[in-house]
Amino acid sequence: MPGEWDDYLARCAARAVAAGDLRQDTDSRQFAFDMYALFVAVNTRSMLHDDDDAYDMAERSLRRLLVDAGAAKKR
Repeated sequence: MPGEWDDYLARCAARAVAAGDLRQDTDSRQFAFDMYALFVAVNTRSMLHDDDDAYDMAERSLRRLLVDAGAAKKR
């Protein structure tokens, strides 16, 4: 994962943990890696494979990642 982007996502996750928005046992670096993996997957499927369903699938995956980490389920 590119250093600056990796660090940014990990810092955001750590702030969410500190604010109580994610569970205290959330590994911010793992959470950042998982988010980045979703971004890469959606971009690959959308751009290289012309997959229009990729964004809906990524949204569901991201929501599941957030809920699993303790974020409030909305919608």
